[in-house]
Amino acid sequence: MKKQFLTASVLAAIGLMQAQAGTLDNGNLSISGFGTLGAAKSNTDDIQFVRYNQAVGVQDSPRIGLDSNLGLQASYQFNDMLSATAQVLTRKNTSPQFTTDLTWAFLKVKINDEISVRAGRVVLPVLAISDYQNVGYANTMMRPPIEMYGQMPLEGIDGADINYQHAFGDTNVTVQGFAGFAKGKLFISAAGLTAKNDTTAYGFSMSAEHGPVTLRVAHMSGNLTAVGIVPIDNLVKGLSASGFAQFGHDLELVKKRVNFNEIGLNLDWNNIVVQTEYTR
Repeated sequence: MKKQFLTASVLAAIGLMQAQAGTLDNGNLSISGFGTLGAAKSNTDDIQFVRYNQAVGVQDSPRIGLDSNLGLQASYQFNDMLSATAQVLTRKNTSPQFTTDLTWAFLKVKINDEISVRAGRVVLPVLAISDYQNVGYANTMMRPPIEMYGQMPLEGIDGADINYQHAFGDTNVTVQGFAGFAKGKLFISAAGLTAKNDTTAYGFSMSAEHGPVTLRVAHMSGNLTAVGIVPIDNLVKGLSASGFAQFGHDLELVKKRVNFNEIGLNLDWNNIVVQTEYTR
């Protein structure tokens, strides 16, 4: 099984087409789109290779659902201070079919040239590619590795963030703080089911850019509650019936403390691009 999994992980991409749609801009209203069309297969029907939090992946026949997506984004500039942005994304995620989700929806207030505040649905800035991981052509790799990015199935929160940017000599520093709630679905592959999760999240990210080098760190803390995970629910019931109620309670995913830390380094110099990231 391990050999088959490793073989399936090294996918043969039989076709990949990535393109960005044109941008429509009339001064105040800007509409843009992006899309990725990809086909992939593995050499076995015994297992499926999936992306993080994805219900259906690829087997030994070509499928387009693994990497293909289509996004549409609209922004409106009310004045020099206030703007609004919304983005919808169609893809295969926790459902076997293509579904459309609202991934961005926020109002942005530009307080001055260095400070801005956003309120609404924003992406968690805990990964180096958080802002564009779903925009296929924007990634340096065809597919962000699931070993890294599968650790963070939460993509966005309903809340607010504050951004601060300042240049200290030749070094540009960006600091972002965020807080909010994340409600979504988690696909449990071992049980073949989807569980609902409700998570409070808060944290920060900070990056320093000096010439071709960018160093960033990020941290997120929160409380995770996930319901509908049948194997865990059955185990908890069995432990309670056997006199181990406290042990069963400890296994429940109810207001469990979670922490996520990241450090990354990027180099973009002439024709050389280096991207490295460590998370825990």
